[in-house]
Amino acid sequence: MDSPAGRFHVQAMYTNACPELPAWLRSLLKRMDEEMVLGAYTRESRRAYSAHVRRFYLDRQAQRGSEKSEVEPVVTSQEVRNWLLRMIREGKSYSYANQALSALRFLHLR
Repeated sequence: MDSPAGRFHVQAMYTNACPELPAWLRSLLKRMDEEMVLGAYTRESRRAYSAHVRRFYLDRQAQRGSEKSEVEPVVTSQEVRNWLLRMIREGKSYSYANQALSALRFLHLR
């Protein structure tokens, strides 16, 4: 199990250390990290899942041309599908795309 210092480090990486992230996304990532701590996920899994979720939402905002402060809580299956297809077409491995999908499932199906 992670030490309290390890938990803080991961949370700080996505909250305090990334001021360019919208506040709603920092809050979402913090809540997700807390759920993963409760689920005994390893630090590496927590980092990977948080990074995938962060990339998804930032890419989604870029695709839509959304403002950083805008909250977009609803995600469609088509948006996820298009994001995964784009990753595969850009040369990412299927295991990478599958891990990204698992991260989004963890966040949205809990």
